[in-house]
Amino acid sequence: IQQIDKWEEDSIKKIKQTAEECRQILTEDKNKHFIKIEQKLSQFTEQLKQSRQEDEFNEINLDEFKTQLTKLAEELAQPSNIRIQQDSTSLINKFSVVVSSGIRQENKYNDTGLNQFKRKKSEELDRSPNNSNPQILTSYINKSSIISSSSKYDNSI
Repeated sequence: IQQIDKWEEDSIKKIKQTAEECRQILTEDKNKHFIKIEQKLSQFTEQLKQSRQEDEFNEINLDEFKTQLTKLAEELAQPSNIRIQQDSTSLINKFSVVVSSGIRQENKYNDTGLNQFKRKKSEELDRSPNNSNPQILTSYINKSSIISSSSKYDNSI
């Protein structure tokens, strides 16, 4: 759970950082755009002042001024060519939890070990003075088989 929490925090940090970087780019571009328009408007104002001082207002000049003013208004209303682009590469590494199905792997050496264990215990019981009851002997061997076969599976999955 701690790994998941850390992944979540790191992912949120990356998203916030990327969003902030995008905002900065937009803000900087918007500011540059406004500065350019201010400069053009300033130049336009100077042209108007100069024409006024020279008393040169004819219809051609007025049409040019009107066209320039319309272009400035359009530039102001329409920001520079900005588009949002989503990258196909992942910003965040996908995190998943895999739960094993409980299938256990069989250890190939346990069958041999189990057979050796049974043989050894059978020999010990044959030498034992209590081997008069064959049912007890079989029961002991079966219990030994169960005990030793419980270590037959690898629990590491």
